[in-house]
Amino acid sequence: MNPYDFVPVDWNSPPQRRAPTPHHKFTGVSGRIEGTITAETPLLIRKPGGDDKRLQFMTNRNGKNIIPGSSLKGMIRNLVETIGNGCFKLFDGEYKDKQWQVSLSDKLPEDFRECNRRDNLCIGC
Repeated sequence: MNPYDFVPVDWNSPPQRRAPTPHHKFTGVSGRIEGTITAETPLLIRKPGGDDKRLQFMTNRNGKNIIPGSSLKGMIRNLVETIGNGCFKLFDGEYKDKQWQVSLSDKLPEDFRECNRRDNLCIGC
């Protein structure tokens, strides 16, 4: 589910889906993306398996705080889903808390649900 509730959803325009471009089409095409990330608000990426009572930052071998690539990938995917009109990948799940469990799948129109065929994917998938 997109955390960006300030971006309206056009329910009359479901995600466009198509077969993905095969890898061999990208032969000879390569590149690199460089950037700088500035945390403008406090940021905490918890260490996996960390103790809830003592929060620990993720660090590299040298003890420097890091943001794992998987966290950046998730953030970029959320942005692509939001501004690129992708499917609502996380909306179809079962959401569990200590006291309740709810399924939101039945509240989402079929055309907006998570891609489920490898030959018919939205821009995010």
